[in-house]
Amino acid sequence: MDYFASALETVLRDADIEEAVLVGHSMGTQVARQFYRRYPEQTRAIVVVDGTLVSESREKMLGYVQPFRTDYRPSMLSTLETVLRPARDSSLRQWIRAAMLRTPTMSA
Repeated sequence: MDYFASALETVLRDADIEEAVLVGHSMGTQVARQFYRRYPEQTRAIVVVDGTLVSESREKMLGYVQPFRTDYRPSMLSTLETVLRPARDSSLRQWIRAAMLRTPTMSA
């Protein structure tokens, strides 16, 4: 989360934005929380959308991430089946799926 918060601060600085309302969706809520912890003077407000401000233990997060590091494509396909299930537009589901699968794999 520190890495993401730092990246967000860099983007805001480069855009010459001194203070922002952060909208975090899912894991983004924890990024917003960490940004606020590190840069409270730059945070006007935080909007939480379908996420939690409480982080999981390091072990639990590593357990979630490891399959993506080990074998990205099958892990992402499995995740996408669950995440995209509510999307009714099949062309949108296919577009998202293709875009996600173009993501370069992570090095361990």
